[in-house]
Amino acid sequence: MKKLIIATAVLLSPIFFFAQERESVESHEVRKGFYGNLNINSLSPFDETYNFGLGGGMHFSEQFHIGLNYFAGKGSTERLFSDSLTNKSSDLKYRSFGIELGYEIPLEKHFSIMPYFNQTFMKYTYSSNPYLTKKGSEDNFLNTQLGAKLFFVANENIKLGANVSYGLANGVNLDHTTATDLSGLNLGLTIQYNYFLPKW
Repeated sequence: MKKLIIATAVLLSPIFFFAQERESVESHEVRKGFYGNLNINSLSPFDETYNFGLGGGMHFSEQFHIGLNYFAGKGSTERLFSDSLTNKSSDLKYRSFGIELGYEIPLEKHFSIMPYFNQTFMKYTYSSNPYLTKKGSEDNFLNTQLGAKLFFVANENIKLGANVSYGLANGVNLDHTTATDLSGLNLGLTIQYNYFLPKW
């Protein structure tokens, strides 16, 4: 009889543990959902023009987010060639696809801040410059950003934000361009839409 009681207790313990855990989750009103955003960077080390990005992902709670992002730009730059090529400009284009992790911290009713980590795979191409060889005019490299977004929370679904980050380029192999040339400060704006599932 004693062995039967012990065996029953062992078998039922995971059920009690799960029930307690589920109750704990409900008591904290954990909410899951999805988000999508539009990002506009007015300052970037990649060029002297704007770049635009789209992002989307999942809320694992109202604070923790994980998602995918895509951004692209097209324009010209003189900055990368000013030292060695006497300010010759070059047309360029670039795009990237990557992952973003963020943890949003409420500051007060209508404001929050979200530190985030972003890692993307970049494809960067100089489309015209007489000083560049064809081999050295295109490259794929890794770009890592650490930053923060300051959100104005209109309501739980709509957020407007200003973002600042510092990006580190790694593995750049372009003519007259190094990783430090494509690393630097990013400043921009974010418009985000959130959709939360019912609490469970």
